[in-house]
Amino acid sequence: MEPIHRRTRLWAALQSLSSGTWRGNIYDVKRIVQALETGKRR
Repeated sequence: MEPIHRRTRLWAALQSLSSGTWRGNIYDVKRIVQALETGKRR
């Protein structure tokens, strides 16, 4: 099985942190930034 492409992984991560695929593909920027900042602190 071939590994998932980096862009696909990024897209999937953004989808899971936002409204998801079925809610219009609108990214929740505040939530994404918060998750990134939390990850930096680790």
